[in-house]
Amino acid sequence: MRPPRNRALAFSPAGPYVLALLTAGIAIAVTRWSWPFFAATPFIPLFAAVVLTTHFGSGPAGFVALGLSIVGATTAFPATPFPVGPRAFGVYVLVSIIANRVLVSRNRVEAALRARDAEVQAVWRHAGLGVALLDRDGYIVRVNPAFERLFGAATAAYAGKLFASCSHGEEVEAERTRFAQLMASAETAYQSEHRFRRRDDTLFWGRVTVSSIRDQSGYPTGAMAILEDVSPRHEAEQALRVSEEKLRQAQKLEAIGQLVAGVAHNFNNLLTVTRGYAELLLVRHADDDPDHDDLVEIRMAADRGATLAKQLLTFGRRHDARARHVDLNRVVCDLRAMLSRVIREDIHLILQPAAQPAIVLIDPHDVEQMLLNLVINARDAMPTGGRIIIDLDVGHHQLEAAGGGEVASQKEVVRLCVSDTGEGMTPDIREHLFEPFFTTKDVGQGTGLGLAFVDGVVRHHHGTIDVASTPGHGTTFTIYLPLASAPVTASTASPVAQQPVVRSDATILLVEDESPLRALTERMLERVGYRVLSAASPADACALFDAHAREVTLLVTDVVMPEMHGPALAQRLITQRPDLRVLFMSGYSDAIPESTVTRRMAFLKKPFVAAHLVTAVETLLSAAG
Repeated sequence: MRPPRNRALAFSPAGPYVLALLTAGIAIAVTRWSWPFFAATPFIPLFAAVVLTTHFGSGPAGFVALGLSIVGATTAFPATPFPVGPRAFGVYVLVSIIANRVLVSRNRVEAALRARDAEVQAVWRHAGLGVALLDRDGYIVRVNPAFERLFGAATAAYAGKLFASCSHGEEVEAERTRFAQLMASAETAYQSEHRFRRRDDTLFWGRVTVSSIRDQSGYPTGAMAILEDVSPRHEAEQALRVSEEKLRQAQKLEAIGQLVAGVAHNFNNLLTVTRGYAELLLVRHADDDPDHDDLVEIRMAADRGATLAKQLLTFGRRHDARARHVDLNRVVCDLRAMLSRVIREDIHLILQPAAQPAIVLIDPHDVEQMLLNLVINARDAMPTGGRIIIDLDVGHHQLEAAGGGEVASQKEVVRLCVSDTGEGMTPDIREHLFEPFFTTKDVGQGTGLGLAFVDGVVRHHHGTIDVASTPGHGTTFTIYLPLASAPVTASTASPVAQQPVVRSDATILLVEDESPLRALTERMLERVGYRVLSAASPADACALFDAHAREVTLLVTDVVMPEMHGPALAQRLITQRPDLRVLFMSGYSDAIPESTVTRRMAFLKKPFVAAHLVTAVETLLSAAG
């Protein structure tokens, strides 16, 4: 493509030739008038016409001006005597042709340079990456508009500024070292990725490529820095790392949850045996008996163990949650007296209920235990006294999906904040805060399950929990629970059921793989007059049932057993005896679906005491139909 002629008189293709006519005519007139004064160089005006036409017009137009000057020479000079010899005239023509070619070539080079400069300027102005020209010492000479937008300042703010100073304070020295090494070595460029500081002191991640500019001898005269904002990629990578860490943490907690739930199941069996035998011994030891108080202590220890087992099951999401609609305002106010008893006199408890009903679907006992754990945790963080504030509010917040997936859209929630003015926590402690068995208390002063229990309850009810804490400035636990749409129904007293009567003629088939628990349960039932057939496995139970099918009226079975689970065993025996009643026993409240519990089937949660067992059995046997 022919480079454009950037000439003032080149308005149209005929413009250069009009210029040739004008300049040649003027030159002929001037030569006719002035040649006597320039006898030695009479061709100056004519040569000037050729040069001007070629420079401001075009090469062909220059040849036209040359032709016109040759023709006009007869008019410019007198006919006789002709002042110029043929040789001089030939030299004029030759020099004009050479000048025409030189000027045409120069015009082409200039046009190409102007086009190239326009392209470079277009790239400089419209480039999406920030570009800065640097001198040999690393100082900014010029920046493009993208660089200005990236840093939020005009060129004047950065001209003469050290390029390394645009980096974050921790990176300035490293950037200066890299630039100095580039200027001192034969390397052509280096690349780095770090944080940069904008004019308003905000930070962003950038990837900079600095290329040296060298003269013909290879000596570095400066450099060009090309900067790309990679903050979105860094944010995406950070979000990915956070998600991966959450996934690993969730998998770890799930594994720990399964472990502790299994431990709690076996623990419940042991507690049932311990508390059961303590109850049996208490019956035979009056209040004035020397062993009575010791037995009471054993029973109380078993009760504390049952509470600990519930916390373990809660962490493993296998706890006995009886969710219902409750107003947290009412629950918190009702707990004031109990919470005041667990804190010291130098701690001031402040309750701030929400302005509207804070209704959530949750087990009230879980709420009580959750608040108790948080308040005790706050109390222990204030050895010299302070304030504990329990604040409730209703608003909107982003909650995780029920399946533990990504953050869902904003939902209406109840916000429960428990704040203290205590010692606060370091980031390292906050990172492990909800891990089971993690505690900063001295040995024997904490189990490390309190906050794990709180986290388990919140997650079980599809909520979230945040912790804000600074050493020396207290801690705030913020819990978000979904706001329930259903109103709170006033609790009504259950109708008084007819007192069940012990059927001493009833035969019970007991199936329990734990021999101590099986022996205790058998003893509890026989003590009130029932006949008990004990089986250590489902296979033994089937054999006993086949031998006593007509006599057995009730099946009491554990849910989780090695060979066959309790529900499968019950279904098998009911096939042979449709009117058979079944009582399931388990430490897992979710082991038996609620829909399974009917007039012929019931569920007894471990650990239990003799009164609970006998009442459940009598109720089933007394039920009609």
